[in-house]
Amino acid sequence: MNPVMNDPTQILRRLSFKDTLPRRLLTRYRHRGLGDEDCFLMSYPRSGMTWLRFMLTEVFTGEPAEFGSVSRTARYIGDHLHGPRVVGGKGRLIFSHEPLDVGPKRVVYITRDPRAVAVSEYKWLRRRGLFSGSFEGFLDRFLEGRTNPWGSWGSHVEHWLESTAAKQGLMYVVRFERLRLEPEVVLSEVVRAFGLEPDESTIVSAVSNNSVDRMRQKEERASSEAFARGVDRDIRFINTGSAEGWKERLDPAQAAAISGRFGAAMTRVGYEFD
Repeated sequence: MNPVMNDPTQILRRLSFKDTLPRRLLTRYRHRGLGDEDCFLMSYPRSGMTWLRFMLTEVFTGEPAEFGSVSRTARYIGDHLHGPRVVGGKGRLIFSHEPLDVGPKRVVYITRDPRAVAVSEYKWLRRRGLFSGSFEGFLDRFLEGRTNPWGSWGSHVEHWLESTAAKQGLMYVVRFERLRLEPEVVLSEVVRAFGLEPDESTIVSAVSNNSVDRMRQKEERASSEAFARGVDRDIRFINTGSAEGWKERLDPAQAAAISGRFGAAMTRVGYEFD
C-alpha cells in the first residue's frame, strides 16, 4: 500500500485536481483584486517557476529565499490580496499555472521543452500522490492534456502567446534552457520586464545562492510544513535542473510523440526537433 496515494488528503486532492466547471468558477473568483502595478510569473507546471521565484525573492527583498518563506513574497493567484508590494514598492509578485488572462499587466511567461516537462511532471505527480501508474500511461495522458487541470502544454503556450499581455507588448517569454545557460543575463532581463533596473551584484548573488546544489540543500532542510500535506519526500522536488535530461529518459518514439503533438507551439517559442 502506498501511504501517499491512500492519504485522505491526497484522495481529496486527486478529486479536485481536474478541469471542472466548479474549479473554473473558483479560479475566476481567485483572480479578483488584481492591480495595474502587479507583476506575474506564469508557466506550465515543472518549467522552472520555483527557481525563478527564489531568485526574484532575493532580488526584490534582499532576504534569503527558503522553502516556506518564499511563498510570502511571491504569492499564488488567489493568495495575493494581502501580498507585499515587493516590485518597486508598488506591485505584488504573483505566480500561477492557470491559463486565464490577467489583462494588460506585466507578465513573464516561463516555458520549457515539453519533452523535459513530461519527465519532470511525472515525478512531481507521483511525489504529490496524484498519479501512481507507469510512465507510459502518464505519457498518453500528457499528450491529451489530461495530467492536470491546466490543459495540455501546447494549449497553455498558445493561450499566453495570444493573451492580452502578449498583444500589448507586456509579456516577456523566458525559456528555461536559456535561463540555465546564462542565468545572470536572463534574470536581469526579467527584472527589466517588470519595469525595474537590475543591480548587477544583487543579480549575481541571487543566482549563486540558488544554484541547483543549494536549492537541493534548501529542500533537504525545509520542514514538512513548507510543502503540500502528504507529499512523498523520498521523491525529490528539486531534481538535477538539466535542460536535456529527457534524452536519457525518453526513447525516440516517446520524444517524437511529444514533438509531433506539440510541434506548432514548440516552434513558436523556439524549440527545434526532427
